[in-house]
Amino acid sequence: MPVAAMEHTTEGAKAFVAFVVAELNYSQASLASSRLRTLFSEGCTGCRAALAYLATVRAKHGHFEGGVISADSVKARPLAADPLKLIRVDFVYRATRQVVHLGTGRVEIYDAGSAHNHWILSPTTRGWLVTDWTVGS
Repeated sequence: MPVAAMEHTTEGAKAFVAFVVAELNYSQASLASSRLRTLFSEGCTGCRAALAYLATVRAKHGHFEGGVISADSVKARPLAADPLKLIRVDFVYRATRQVVHLGTGRVEIYDAGSAHNHWILSPTTRGWLVTDWTVGS
């Protein structure tokens, strides 16, 4: 993880988002989830859904084509008077067109698009952890 992404500041939180997005792209290309898993809390429902979909594609000997992700218009702010020092990061999640081959002859196609997302980040000794991933709010 880049040193900047480990800093417990709003700029550090933004750098962490960029790092996680790069890890999401790596995980789709490699079908490996171990590195990504260390960045998500077990209680994060959105995170678990992303990991579960990756595991499904891997279990079916499938693969991803396209679907390159980027995060634009990233804004970070501490949650008011929060003793845990949580930071909310809002951003536009963009993805290129994606074809998911599920290894069974089944194919899922997702058009290019974007959606507003927010993550709640919790500071850790290793940087940050995504504790909530919400789409569309």
